[in-house]
Amino acid sequence: MGRGWSWYGFFIGFILILILLSPALGIITENSEKPSVILFLHSYHPTYRWTSDITTGFLEAVGDIGPDSRIAIEYLDWKNYQSDESLQLQKEILSYKYGKESVRLIITADDTALQFILNNRETLFPDVPIVFTGLNGYEELHPDTYDKVTGIVTAINPKETLETMISLFPDTTDIWIVSEETESGNEIRRTIHEATKTLSADIVYHDVGNGTVEEIYNQMERLPPHSLIILGNFSRDTAGKVTDISLFAENIAKHSSVPIFILYDFHSGKGTLGGSIISAKHQGTLAGEMAREILNGRNVNEIPMNLNDSTSYVFDAEVLKKYGISENRIPPDSILINKKPEVIDVYFRELVTAIVIIIILACSLVVLLYLMHQRRKTEHLMQTFINTLPGYVFFKDIKGRYQIANQRLLDSFKHDSQELIGSTDEDIFPHQLAEEYQKNDMTVITSKKPLYIEEDVEITPGIRIPHSTRKVPFLDEHGQVIGLIGLSVDISELKKAHHALEESSRKHYNLFELGWEAIFLIEKGTGNILEANSAASEMYGYSHDELLKMRYQELSMTQGIIEKIDNKKPSEVFSIPVTYHIRRDKSSFPVEIVGRFFEWNGKWVFVAAIRDITERIRDQKALQKATEKINLFNYLTRTTINNQLFILRGYLDFAIDVVQNTDAEKYLERSRNAVRAIDRLVIFMKYYQDLGLKPAVWQNVEEVFIYAISHVSMAGITRELAVPGLFIYADPFLEKVFMHLVENSRLHGGNVQIIRIRTEQDGDDLLLIYEDDGVGISPENKEQILSFSLEGKSGIGLILVREILAITGISITETGEYGKGSRFVMRIPKGGYRFEK
Repeated sequence: MGRGWSWYGFFIGFILILILLSPALGIITENSEKPSVILFLHSYHPTYRWTSDITTGFLEAVGDIGPDSRIAIEYLDWKNYQSDESLQLQKEILSYKYGKESVRLIITADDTALQFILNNRETLFPDVPIVFTGLNGYEELHPDTYDKVTGIVTAINPKETLETMISLFPDTTDIWIVSEETESGNEIRRTIHEATKTLSADIVYHDVGNGTVEEIYNQMERLPPHSLIILGNFSRDTAGKVTDISLFAENIAKHSSVPIFILYDFHSGKGTLGGSIISAKHQGTLAGEMAREILNGRNVNEIPMNLNDSTSYVFDAEVLKKYGISENRIPPDSILINKKPEVIDVYFRELVTAIVIIIILACSLVVLLYLMHQRRKTEHLMQTFINTLPGYVFFKDIKGRYQIANQRLLDSFKHDSQELIGSTDEDIFPHQLAEEYQKNDMTVITSKKPLYIEEDVEITPGIRIPHSTRKVPFLDEHGQVIGLIGLSVDISELKKAHHALEESSRKHYNLFELGWEAIFLIEKGTGNILEANSAASEMYGYSHDELLKMRYQELSMTQGIIEKIDNKKPSEVFSIPVTYHIRRDKSSFPVEIVGRFFEWNGKWVFVAAIRDITERIRDQKALQKATEKINLFNYLTRTTINNQLFILRGYLDFAIDVVQNTDAEKYLERSRNAVRAIDRLVIFMKYYQDLGLKPAVWQNVEEVFIYAISHVSMAGITRELAVPGLFIYADPFLEKVFMHLVENSRLHGGNVQIIRIRTEQDGDDLLLIYEDDGVGISPENKEQILSFSLEGKSGIGLILVREILAITGISITETGEYGKGSRFVMRIPKGGYRFEK
């Protein structure tokens, strides 16, 4: 501890020595650390607006000059003290204040300051760079002949102002030039006179300035008509009285009844009309920019003098209005001051507030409409979902009144939704069944537990059908029962086929036990089996627990099928008509799969209903064999008939040649016609003996139609096809359908010139329309041409058309107008058509 305190004492002592020595050190380093000076010398007093504006512009432009320099501003006050004695005193003051300073740069404002510095430069500030601004007497002082001097000439533009004066007041006869009797004032007056040389010679120009302020005011009050005033610079009268520049302009405007035009910005807004004016602040800004370049190291001789300072048109809107001058008469791009704000400017904040409120209200309305749309969408989705369930779905309140029902329930009892809502079981069912339903409802409501029961439902009087019913209590946010939801499924066929399974279903009733198909819940991507019903265990030979440890791929014999299923869209119902699965005993069997994706417990899964179709395929094969046998018998029969018809035709030909009796010939000819009819029937038997034998396929309608008409004479007939990309699911004999329709138009349509096929949408169905421009079909034959009642006519081809289409559920009707052509409408149900690019 002693050593620590000794070091601490040494440190404190060292600090005290430094403090005691700091004044001496300050004296030693005073001269070396003193910052250099940037001297700004004004010609006039700082209260002049011109002077203060130049200073403001300079300081803004030069910016931060750093700790090594400082800005010093001095004023000659030449307007108040115009004498050599005053200048000598100023020289002595500057020598006293800055003789020992390091002056780095000098800025002068207006003519007097520049001339003063140039006259005393060698004695006061030798070799120091000079930047001048606000200079009027460029031709008198010739600053370009001096070394290290640059700056900005105050290049007023009286010509533009004079031209504007004459343009706005074309009847002008006299222009009065008001400017003080000083060096700068005389230079301004000379510049104005120089500008008048190119203007109208009919105007008389008068110089005003040789007098007192009061005399000038009085003179301005008595100006003749058609006079204008152009105001230069006036801050000191001939009596030596100094007046404020801006106040002078304001007083001139009060005493004069004629318009006053100006050349400097410090006169604007004082009752003057305006003109092409120069800005003092801009003069200071340009000087500050030049100073910044020099301070950054640029040689002053490399910076060119600015001899053409820009001016801009500025006008007072109130004064324009006073003299009845429209704003569109002043030069383009002019600046207007004192212009009354528009209503939108006055109430801008209120308008913005109102707009914001409107936007908020509009957004709120959009959100409300969106929520209403989402609610309707959700309600529609719920209604669609309950309408797809295999049974009756309903919701009752605690008093047993129906509030919601699916379409199957409404259709079964021939009620619409408005009739059913509010009804009770007593209003719909026999008293005995209604009491049973109400008793079960009360059990669910009082216990607050789901109820699985079997109930009889009487749809047709006297006939009761068993239904498996699940009733679930519906609770509010407080846990109180406000109604119940029911699902009732017809199980009459299920009871007949699987009595044992039905008994198990009543005990272990849940969503997977509603059907006899094997139902799996399978995780998307992995194929993991998440849930399975008892039918799945029965179908595959695995226990329920064993199935939940397996993947779907272990049950399927088809490679890559899980990847194909994963590519289905969410909520899209998909089906796999035939694939093969494996049981536990390694035996394979054909199955049909119907499934759909949805989100369950945070995972995307698909529910797959799998049906064993072994019996169906066995029946299909048996049917195919039977059809083949019938076709063989048909072939043998047709061959025998053809042989006998050949012999019969020969004998008829011999008989006609032998018999000379006219009546006999008539009967023989009829016999030959009958033989020809039998011939045609045999040909049809040949063509259509395989009808329905081969499975239906997806077919491109346009390609099939073109191929069909290639077998028909189309001389003089134009075709129009408007079925791009249309595929329909139909029997392979679809080509014969189009061929018979075209043959019918050609043979029975009269002078047919156009045939066409097109489509129309009718709800979920698609209408495929064939039409021609022939005579059409008479009303008495419309129904008969597609039926077997058209005896003795050549309409058997259209009958076959109907039968070919009916194989895949497609109906056909004739809807044409007699005299305008035939029109056959083929109605294709949903799922039987698609469009491809």
